[in-house]
Order: sequence, then C-alpha cells, then structure tokens
Amino acid sequence: MRKSFLPVLLIAVLLLGACSSVQAPAAPTVAPTLAPTPAPTPEPTPDPTPSPSPTLDLLALYNPYRLDYLGEDLGPAEEAGGVGVEAAIERAKLRHGDYLLGMDYAYACVGLIQYQEALYYALAWTQVPQDAPETEPELVRYLFVSMDGEDLLEGDLERIYPMTGG
Repeated sequence: MRKSFLPVLLIAVLLLGACSSVQAPAAPTVAPTLAPTPAPTPEPTPDPTPSPSPTLDLLALYNPYRLDYLGEDLGPAEEAGGVGVEAAIERAKLRHGDYLLGMDYAYACVGLIQYQEALYYALAWTQVPQDAPETEPELVRYLFVSMDGEDLLEGDLERIYPMTGG
C-alpha cells in the first residue's frame, strides 16, 4: 500500500510545481481616478419673517347669517339717512322692554354692522341686577336695528341668530 501511495504523491507534487511555474499573463493595473467632487451647496436658510398665506374660509363665505362689524363710526348711518341712535334704542325697547326678572335692561350703541348689504345700528343689550347696581352690567346679546328702524335682529358681532331675526 505504501508503494501505491508514493507515485500518487509524486504526481501531485509535479502537477503543483507545473501549475505554479505557469503564470497567467498579468492584468494591466488600473489606478483609480478620482472625479472632481462638486463643492457642497449650503442648506437654504428659512426666511426669518415668512409672509402669512391667506386662508379662505368657505363656510364664512356661504354663511347667510354672517355679518361684518364696521366699527364705532356712525358717519355712514348719517349719510344713509338712518333714524339715529336714540330711535334705534327706542325700537329695541319696544321689542324687549326695560325690565325682566328683576333686572333692568340697558342699551348702548357700539357702532354699525353690515348684514346682507344693509346697514344696521349695533346695540349692546345688557342687564343690571337690582340687588347689585354697582356691578358691571352683563351683556345679554347684541341687537341690530335697521336704518329705517323697522327691522330688529339679534346676534353677536359675528353673526345673526337665525331663530330670532326679523
């Protein structure tokens, strides 16, 4: 068995030697080339004072009870031939009176509103408790009297209350 192993070993050594002496042609070495890198661009800085983007309130556009408070200037009412603040307050008193549940009512003009393209006097309707007349009057709501004194609406300075208008 020893003799059969020796020729196999000898052939293997010869083959290894022959393989190592024969070398494949050397591949050309390619040096990597570096492409120029672009200069880094700075990050954009946010605008320190961003301009507000306008928002469109679709519900307000189509709200039939929406009103526009025009301010305390009564000049447009005089130009439109309005009945005046005193007559507007008297109209409010005709509908709601001066007294209810132990409290006096007070009315004061706070300016003008525009509702459905018509001008109205805006009256603050307040109650003063009889047992504490030194306290601040409590706002009940706002009343809006038309320029001719015929129509009286109720609401706040943003909308008309639909169940009481007219």
